[in-house]
Amino acid sequence: MKIISHILSFIFHPLLMPVLSFALMFKDSYLNVMPMYYKSMITSIVGVFTLVIPCLFIFLLKILKVISSVSLYNRKDRMIPYLITILSYFTCAITLYKLRVPLWMLSMLIGAALALINAMFITMKWKISAHATGMGGMMGAVIYLFIVFGAVPLWLLSLVILASGAVGTARIYLNCHTFGQVIAGYANGLGWVLLLMMITSYFG
Repeated sequence: MKIISHILSFIFHPLLMPVLSFALMFKDSYLNVMPMYYKSMITSIVGVFTLVIPCLFIFLLKILKVISSVSLYNRKDRMIPYLITILSYFTCAITLYKLRVPLWMLSMLIGAALALINAMFITMKWKISAHATGMGGMMGAVIYLFIVFGAVPLWLLSLVILASGAVGTARIYLNCHTFGQVIAGYANGLGWVLLLMMITSYFG
């Protein structure tokens, strides 16, 4: 069970969620008719800013002994990586805006950044779950696609729900978080992403 929990934590790492969310948004919206090179380019840009850059900085911080572990188990180790990731998210959103990516897609990134800002401040006093925040953010994007475009198949919606439960259970089993920290993280990610996406859709 411990090995499975580690595998789930790795596969559904918070830094992977924006890339997976963008892949789903391209798949289950009117953007699925766009050329593959365009979808690949945008998703790659998202991957560089939200996955590659934060990971490189986290490893650099570990080499410089600014943080004790790349897994960021220590609550105090999370502050600088959070700041770097937040800046990367906003830089990514600005870059995509210049490439005329739809605002409702950009709002997913902005919502995720706001969820991270909220998590960063909460982390000063309490170890809210980053994994749950990431899963909640992706769930927010999936719910938006389901409500607005109606193109998300029920099996995919169910799969994301099951994955969310599995990841949350894994984090609790590994003693990384309590049940309350997982629920709070999930609500944080889902709430900010879904709220921003719905607001953008309504006014856009």
